[in-house]
Amino acid sequence: IFPETNFIDVAVGDGDEITSLKSYGDRLLQFKRDKLYILNISGKTEVLESEHPNAGISNPTQVVKTSNGIAWINAIGLWFFDGETVKCLTRHLELDGYVEDTPEINPFIAFDEKSNRVIYTPKKVVGLITQWYIYDFELNAYQSFYQGNLFPTVTTDAGTQYYSNF
Repeated sequence: IFPETNFIDVAVGDGDEITSLKSYGDRLLQFKRDKLYILNISGKTEVLESEHPNAGISNPTQVVKTSNGIAWINAIGLWFFDGETVKCLTRHLELDGYVEDTPEINPFIAFDEKSNRVIYTPKKVVGLITQWYIYDFELNAYQSFYQGNLFPTVTTDAGTQYYSNF
């Protein structure tokens, strides 16, 4: 995929560092702290296809490959690239931002292939005060859980039962 020199020059000298690289189909997503660059790598040479300000990440733990594209979180919200377009899935829900985008906080995201959901937290906290979010791609539904209770439970004679697709 890469040229013999094994590098691609994209936005050189912008003062921003590359935080993650992900591929989907014939596209390479280059994440920096402040921007996302999408390169088309289908031909003999790479072509910068698009540039997305405010779509960057500070840690590689903020981006994950799914079965339908690439998902990531930042201070703006939950983003998704489906191979064609980039969109923020939660901009209307969290207008004041919910990811504290600093290396000390270390937000992270994961994908559950079985349920086609992403699960993420804006900040990993010790104890039971971590806030979790789930986005279901099939339902286009969004949920949040507080204080460590990620999944609903019910207590029966057999004890506490945890319900989860993860």
